[in-house]
Amino acid sequence: MATVTASKYGTIYKEGTTSFSATRTGTGSAVSNQPSTSNGLAAQILYETGKGDEWRITRLYLAFDVSAYASGYTITNLKLYYTPTLTTTSSFKIAVIKSTAQGNANADLATSDYYTPLDYSVDYADNDGTDIWADSSSLSYFDLNSTAITAFSNSYIKLAIVEYTHDYSNAAPAFATDWKAQWNPNSSVPYLSFTATATGWNDGHINGVTSPSDKLNAIEYTDITHVNNIPGDYGNFEGDLSGGGTYTIYYLGALDSLFSDSVLYSNSSGATDLPAGYYSGFNVDVFGCTVASGCSYCIIDSNGLITSSSPPCCP
Repeated sequence: MATVTASKYGTIYKEGTTSFSATRTGTGSAVSNQPSTSNGLAAQILYETGKGDEWRITRLYLAFDVSAYASGYTITNLKLYYTPTLTTTSSFKIAVIKSTAQGNANADLATSDYYTPLDYSVDYADNDGTDIWADSSSLSYFDLNSTAITAFSNSYIKLAIVEYTHDYSNAAPAFATDWKAQWNPNSSVPYLSFTATATGWNDGHINGVTSPSDKLNAIEYTDITHVNNIPGDYGNFEGDLSGGGTYTIYYLGALDSLFSDSVLYSNSSGATDLPAGYYSGFNVDVFGCTVASGCSYCIIDSNGLITSSSPPCCP
């Protein structure tokens, strides 16, 4: 599994006495970036009555640099890991939504990021009331959806975790409420976990290049589908290397087409890892000679290229 830890993370809260709607929108009251705490407030919905009504809403913002996986991979099994604490309100429902705050996962939050960068219409999880912030001290996770996976192509995953029942649903509390989701970033900064399966070329190394993030002669690795007609239908035969060792030798095309300047391979994925040297003792009729004659040979270099071979020599 691949993992990417949040490079920027923090909370913003807003207090208000005018209305729930005014408290839910606008500019925040205070911000905390990369907090060092073992029992901090990650998300909250508070409503107090008495001498006057008062509301408080807290949200958690996370930004991940996933540029290394923006292309060349199929992403699956995407999960968001976090560490809660035992002071969390039981059954605290959350929603995970899109955010545009925190730059390229490199900018701190400001109070102006409280509401405007959030897109409540773009869900990064089920957001159906079933995701519960754990009331525990153990590493926990939420499953993220295909929309979050699609965001990988933008090189950055930026999201916010908000309280579900009132904040996400835009429904004012009808009675006094103080629900809290507590977290422990000192134990584990939130991180993404996922399976990244390389796309494009998948038939062995090309001159030692294996990473989809690399290029070969300025060509994106993920745009390469064939090299010298590989992948294709391979045949194979056995030959003895002068100095010791019998090797299975792979080739593309017809046996009678194998002569100087052809390429031999060490496996059916197109690797050219056969030791350079003089090969003979083949178990097939090749290089113009029969097995019975015992006179066929070839010499290959370190790239599998046949530099010389026996001429037609058998009757």
